[in-house]
Amino acid sequence: MADCDHRKGRWYEAPDGLLEIYLKRRWYNVWHIGEQNSNTNLVYINIALPATLHGDVVQWTDLDLDYRVHLDGSVEKLDQPQFEQNALHMSYPPDLIEQVEAACREVEAGLAAGTFPFDHAQQVARYHRIKQQFPV
Repeated sequence: MADCDHRKGRWYEAPDGLLEIYLKRRWYNVWHIGEQNSNTNLVYINIALPATLHGDVVQWTDLDLDYRVHLDGSVEKLDQPQFEQNALHMSYPPDLIEQVEAACREVEAGLAAGTFPFDHAQQVARYHRIKQQFPV
């Protein structure tokens, strides 16, 4: 499985099977690891502008902040200094910063409650059903 890193402008091998959820009205996307090969994390969440679909291409703008749900279920917020530096450097407007803060609160509450799209066990089961229906 391959994935594209837009920041580095290249493709790389993704060792894990992922179910990626992109939302058009939420300021984040959620990646559930459906097949553990790297043993790095269970869930990865990007704080981002809401996703858009153009033809068969999903587009989204990463806003630097991320969350990682580790294998033991602990949650780690990543890249806060990078977000703050970019907010200052690129003059993020106050309403964008407010939306990001609201998204972080929503992610943290959703992870704590295990509601969609943060319901990892249900999303991994969905991943396996899809994989059965569409074998590579």
